[in-house]
Amino acid sequence: MKTKLHDWRIDEVLKTPEDRAIYIQAAMDEHDPAYLAKALGNVSRIEGEERIAKRAKMTRDDFRADFIDGGNPTLRTFMRVIDALGFQMLMRPKAHA
Repeated sequence: MKTKLHDWRIDEVLKTPEDRAIYIQAAMDEHDPAYLAKALGNVSRIEGEERIAKRAKMTRDDFRADFIDGGNPTLRTFMRVIDALGFQMLMRPKAHA
């Protein structure tokens, strides 16, 4: 029997800044820049991608190319968008297994 998938809206799931931070941190923990870029793009859609692009000193088209359409943003661009979303990157030692 096939599993039935249901549509969902990310803005209904990531309602608070804390929810969004957890989502972005989970994307960072995957160690995949493309996955992180997609997550930042998803959160930016909730916040208003044009506003986030402006805060990050990017054109909307450049923002979309990097964070919505699967581009390859630079570290500087990642940092600008994270800041524009009101978040900060924190470093922590890895847990030893």
